[in-house]
Amino acid sequence: MRLIPLPGVLLALLASAACGDPDAASAPVGEVTDSAGIPIVTSAAADRIHARVADAPSLSIGELEGPDALLFNRIETVARDREDNVIVADGGSDEIRVFDSGGNHILTLGGSGDGPGEFRALRGAWPLEDGTTAAFDSRLDRISRFGAIGEVAGATALRKEGFGLVTSLGPVGSASLLLEVEEVPFTMSEEPVRASVSLLRHAVDGSGVDTVAQLEGGAYTNVTRTMGENVMVELIAIPFSSGAAAAASRDRIAITPGDAYEVRFLDPAGALSHVARLAESPREWTDEDLAAYAQGSTRAELDEAGLRDLVESYEGLPIPPALPGYVELKFADTGELWARRYGLPGAPMARWDVFDRDGHHLGHVEVPARFTVKELSRGQILGVARDDLDIERVHARDLIGP
Repeated sequence: MRLIPLPGVLLALLASAACGDPDAASAPVGEVTDSAGIPIVTSAAADRIHARVADAPSLSIGELEGPDALLFNRIETVARDREDNVIVADGGSDEIRVFDSGGNHILTLGGSGDGPGEFRALRGAWPLEDGTTAAFDSRLDRISRFGAIGEVAGATALRKEGFGLVTSLGPVGSASLLLEVEEVPFTMSEEPVRASVSLLRHAVDGSGVDTVAQLEGGAYTNVTRTMGENVMVELIAIPFSSGAAAAASRDRIAITPGDAYEVRFLDPAGALSHVARLAESPREWTDEDLAAYAQGSTRAELDEAGLRDLVESYEGLPIPPALPGYVELKFADTGELWARRYGLPGAPMARWDVFDRDGHHLGHVEVPARFTVKELSRGQILGVARDDLDIERVHARDLIGP
């Protein structure tokens, strides 16, 4: 494991699934605790459906042609506030657009620029408990805040070390954002290197920054390629290498090592509360999987010879024997944790495992691969749908089930 080692030595079995119990399918295989009293809940691998996603959206925002407010270009985040308004951060326009519960445009915040309330690389916007909206800019390295009527309420420069890629995972606690800082060590060697990932809890007003966890990211290596008379050294991700992923909510943080079906739950300060696992491991990859990975790693459609050459370039790399495990985590507003399994490029559906607050596996949900889940709230998935022309729209789709 690569995430916050558990301090225990002796593990004692506390409970096991009951035979003949009609609820046994949803009960864990066993629950153990280490010497520090950290529960580890292991659920049986079961092909149990937790909910189904409605085919048609109950809310759709976005058009192919129309007013600027309805034309999106690289939606970063979608979130609901306490008034049920939908807040959309559009990275292409560097604008935050706010819509009411019926999808009617209310106001637009931000825009491109360096001034107060403007952005150079808008990467997300989220409502806070005090009624303001916090927005994150990865190029200006700052957090901006807006009041209820769109006025600029303040700006805070990020406090971080190094030059890593910074991503915000959304609010944690009452007035902080959880930031993920990933750094890939520079090297000219072809020996593989691991990215390092730091999770920071950053107060939106800049009053404090705490390191929640130090994690391990994906594996990379330099590859030398010859293109005509040119020789090029390129840093690439090693196929099927796994890296940690995390998610934030008001009262909890979840992290996964990325190489297993496992999630660890922390409080906002980073203290480990419990661990959830499935009694299942990711399967070993096949030649067909590697070909699908190669095709998905490039935007151009490769012909048979080009695909073969790309696959052959992976020969000699320390590719892990199995596919990754969980690659993305999301909290629902009711407290469940959704964990997305690694899916090969081109797969029509993405599978999300759902765990209750205590770490018991409730089942899974199949979500269309062209639908990007941004929020789970009010019994719906809220996210970005892309049509055959790759036009983005904000959709809310009902979850049919428990």
